Amino acid sequence: MSDDVVVVAPEKAARVTVTAQGAQPSEFELQSGIGTVSVDPNLAGTATAYAEDGSALGSTPIRWLASPESTIGDTPQTRAMP
Repeated sequence: MSDDVVVVAPEKAARVTVTAQGAQPSEFELQSGIGTVSVDPNLAGTATAYAEDGSALGSTPIRWLASPESTIGDTPQTRAMP
């Protein structure tokens, strides 16, 4: 199983951080609102999107795929929600 987390940011997000349990937030580059970052799959984590002015737009827990053969959308935990 990969330790890469794919983040699809809200339309108005200027930046996103991913914070794994007990670690400092990791910021990464967004391209067309999508970015990836490596996170230990044994740790819980949270992705947070920020507006241009620095205000938080929202946060969500990291949701891991059920198995290496799974794809995004296979389980309710990995489906994109509006």
